[in-house]
Amino acid sequence: MGRPALPVRPPQACRVEWGRERSLRSYIHDVQGTELLVSGLPHESPGVGALVDVIVVQSAGMLGFSGLATRREPGPVPGFWVGNCHGFHRTQRRQYVRHALSVPVRYGILLPDQAEIKLDVYGRTVDVSGGGVSLHMPGNLPTGTLLGLELGLPERAVYATGRVIRCWSRPPARRICAVRFESITEQDRDRLVRAIFRDQADLRRRGLS
Repeated sequence: MGRPALPVRPPQACRVEWGRERSLRSYIHDVQGTELLVSGLPHESPGVGALVDVIVVQSAGMLGFSGLATRREPGPVPGFWVGNCHGFHRTQRRQYVRHALSVPVRYGILLPDQAEIKLDVYGRTVDVSGGGVSLHMPGNLPTGTLLGLELGLPERAVYATGRVIRCWSRPPARRICAVRFESITEQDRDRLVRAIFRDQADLRRRGLS
């Protein structure tokens, strides 16, 4: 038996991401097993062999596919095939999956009468999701503390405010606090989700997931 088709019903609007800040808003026009046909003219599309992420927003949530641009499609709808999509990631709109991802972070406490956020504490994340992060902390912060956050993703930083929802200890002598986002642009949230997709795909390619 062949692999099951990917859970997409063409035509389906999508966004394709590749390289450093390259993107294309397009449509998936065909699905064959683990391959997707995405429309796009040659000058605006990833080259053959490029590693790409295909993001699809559906009513139930967001799907992410990672694969390779395998060949051009010169037919009536010019485009390219994305192959090797041997899995997909579903992120529910209201239930974001946390993924163990360590990225540099700057943060600071936001006070009610503060004109601007001073991001003067440096650390790293323990895990990341579209709804919040867990951080290594030098000590406890009270539940409800509001933080300003700068997450250092490779392409560019993501900014958000978030509220501490709990803190706990992890040996040896580490404090970790979970922070739920209170304010973040949808564009930055999408960047976080794409970073998770890419890291999960990299782990699968290396056989570590």
